[in-house]
Amino acid sequence: MHLTPATFLPYMTAPGLSPSSLAVLDIIGTEGSMTHKDIVKKSSYSPRTIRNALKKLREKKLLVAKVNIHDMRQIIYENRTPLKSMKENGDLLWVNASGN
Repeated sequence: MHLTPATFLPYMTAPGLSPSSLAVLDIIGTEGSMTHKDIVKKSSYSPRTIRNALKKLREKKLLVAKVNIHDMRQIIYENRTPLKSMKENGDLLWVNASGN
């Protein structure tokens, strides 16, 4: 089950990130690497909103875009830094609803 922006937004400190960007981070963080199309399927946002969120997250160096070697037309997005080390480095601090 994914956290919704309303659930985890009060627990996050991430200046300049929209709810859709936070949702993308949550989806990739729990599901692993995936394509734009896969992220859209798992979210409640439009393809354009997800595309803009991915762009912002890449600009902030929170995501890496890699070419899918099985289909060179697709890009696979993944977290640049695992969440645990992001917490330790202070780049992004988030505490989920259970307080972990």
